Amino acid sequence: MNSRFLILLGVLLLVAAATVLVISTYSAPVPEVRQPPPPPRLLWQLRNQVGNLMEARNFPEAQIVLARLLRLDPESSANRRLMTRLLYENHHHAEAVSLCRELLAQNPGDAVIRNNLGMLLVANRSFEAGIKELEKALEYSGDNSPFVSNNLAYSYLLLGDERKAAEAYRAGRVQAQKLALAPHELVTIRVPATQSEEEGESHE
Repeated sequence: MNSRFLILLGVLLLVAAATVLVISTYSAPVPEVRQPPPPPRLLWQLRNQVGNLMEARNFPEAQIVLARLLRLDPESSANRRLMTRLLYENHHHAEAVSLCRELLAQNPGDAVIRNNLGMLLVANRSFEAGIKELEKALEYSGDNSPFVSNNLAYSYLLLGDERKAAEAYRAGRVQAQKLALAPHELVTIRVPATQSEEEGESHE
């Protein structure tokens, strides 16, 4: 009788200890805390600051401010597009190419990103691949076509094809007076009239 009682008592003690152990190690799920959206005025101020820094050609500082902006508003496609140009200007080409391809997978018709990818590839001396992207960008570029055409002329010059460079230069010049400035997101190169262009004009 006493031995049965001791065994039963031991079992009860073991169950109690196990229960205490389970309770002590249990952690209730932490409810997800939603962060409030950033104030629109703050986003506007940061975006404006990025634009001012880019106007001053202070691209490293502009990238720092834009990185903060993206932490606050990570889903902004406009800010991510802008980052592709800043990565280009700051010579972070591999990261920029990766971001361009990610954005194009989401929106293949984005002329700005195709232009920027093309210029990145050209900067890495992948001329044919870069020109192919720039030609695709022209299909969607709309008002930005003069700038994309100018980039295409520059790329053909680097490739050594002055005839195609002159053709691209002329095509861009037709609409060049419609816009005063390219958008901040667009990588652009200023190209003077090529030798072929000047020769063509002298025969007109």
